[in-house]
Amino acid sequence: MECRLESAVSQDDEGWYVEIKMPYSSLRFPSANDQDWHVQFGEKYVGLETSCWSPIDPTVSGWVQQSGR
Repeated sequence: MECRLESAVSQDDEGWYVEIKMPYSSLRFPSANDQDWHVQFGEKYVGLETSCWSPIDPTVSGWVQQSGR
């Protein structure tokens, strides 16, 4: 199955904005009635810094489990 993402970026005086469209079928999740979804967004300035929406503690192994709810 092919996952086709679409995105658009814009900027104004208050900052940058991104809109991302992805097929629901490309998400993997359990077939439970109650689910706890996590997501992480980040940006990387080459050679400068990386920032994330939900803070990442570098002393904790792995970043996926540190994603926001």
